Amino acid sequence: MIPHNVPTLGKEEEEAAVRVLRSHWVAEGKEVEQFEKELCKFLEVPAGTAVALSSGSAALYVALQALGVGRGDEVIVPSYACSALLDAIFLAQATPKLVDVEEEDLNLSLEETKRSIGRKTKAIIVTHTNGMPADMKTLMRLGVPVIEDAAQAIGARYAGKPVGVFGDIAVFSFGATKMLTSGHGGMVFSKKRKLGRLARSFRQYEKQGPYRQRFNFQLSDLQAAVGRAQLRKLPDFLKKRRQTAETYLRAFPAERCWPPCLAGRQPNFYRFFVKVERPELLRQRFKEAGAETRVLSRAMQPLHRRLGLSAGKFPNTECAFQTMLSLPVHPSLRAKDVSRIIKTGKNLIS
Repeated sequence: MIPHNVPTLGKEEEEAAVRVLRSHWVAEGKEVEQFEKELCKFLEVPAGTAVALSSGSAALYVALQALGVGRGDEVIVPSYACSALLDAIFLAQATPKLVDVEEEDLNLSLEETKRSIGRKTKAIIVTHTNGMPADMKTLMRLGVPVIEDAAQAIGARYAGKPVGVFGDIAVFSFGATKMLTSGHGGMVFSKKRKLGRLARSFRQYEKQGPYRQRFNFQLSDLQAAVGRAQLRKLPDFLKKRRQTAETYLRAFPAERCWPPCLAGRQPNFYRFFVKVERPELLRQRFKEAGAETRVLSRAMQPLHRRLGLSAGKFPNTECAFQTMLSLPVHPSLRAKDVSRIIKTGKNLIS
């Protein structure tokens, strides 16, 4: 069976893990420090501006804390997003304010975001949905601190620069099926030194001086070593994903394919979707042919449903969840796997 998504691991990750085990230092240490520096280099920013954390969820919470988000504050988020956003906002004792997404790029609706900003709005979280960069130029003009949730988007570019460098603060995730993995793990980045220092302070739970609430959000050297090996492979991962996506684009009708081609935005192809009327039926047909695909509505729930809000207020999110089927696009795919997927999908998708 061709898997829908798997981590692409090899001897480099194995050697990195063994190196740390043999050092007898597996907690946070030099590997974490190097991982932070190497991510900064990848993002084309000065070293010292990234903070490694235990998960992407922890990174979201720390980003909110660094911005001073708390009780009585509202945070604008897209309804098409992972529930980790809700978890982080509620943990910060703030309130999520959901908006619909754009029909084309599935990122925050710019007009709805503008209308939703009020006196309680403390931050906006933009997700670069499925690796498709959002319109950061417009979002940064709204006068509200922006958190770039780049959990799915490392390697994507907007206006010629890596996503994650535009907002006030950005978060990355290194979960098992993300663009690169350390098993679990995350990172916070901010070009604003004060926010970076605040983020780092939340990770250090044993500090001298007056008490302030923190938590142990540390990443281990064992995880960081694997993450470093993955980061070195990321350019190749991106190249392979793009090649697979371009093959799909040549095979299937353009109007059925997502992500779209938008000027100034270069997706990382974390996901590749086809838009169909009966995604569950196609999922079954692909399974019979030996390929796993994902129906969006089976993989996750939009946030407005999680909160019991009216579906009528989120038409573009609802449409995406009812019509989109995710095809395998991970770097471990072989040419014959892609050929089988195309052969199976050609008649079904058109």
